[in-house]
Amino acid sequence: MSTLSGRVGAQDWVQVCGNGMTFEVWQGGVQLWASGVVRNYDEAVSMGAIAVSPGAVDLIAGHNGEYSCDTAVWADVRVR
Repeated sequence: MSTLSGRVGAQDWVQVCGNGMTFEVWQGGVQLWASGVVRNYDEAVSMGAIAVSPGAVDLIAGHNGEYSCDTAVWADVRVR
C-alpha cells in the first residue's frame, strides 16, 4: 500500500461566480475520499493521507450545476 496526499482548491479568477466544485478520489470503483463543496476564495482543502493500492487512481473534479468560472486545482499531489 501507498498513500496519496495533496490539496484541492478552486482557481481564483478575481471574481465570484459558479457554484463551486466537489473533488473525489476513486480506485477500482471504490470512492476513497470526497471533499465538500469548494468555491473560489475558499482555503485549499487537504486530502490527508489516503491509502491506495498499486494501479490507476482516478482524480475527479465535478461541477455543481453552474460552472462558468470554476477551475479545479490539484496541488502538491504525491504518492508515497
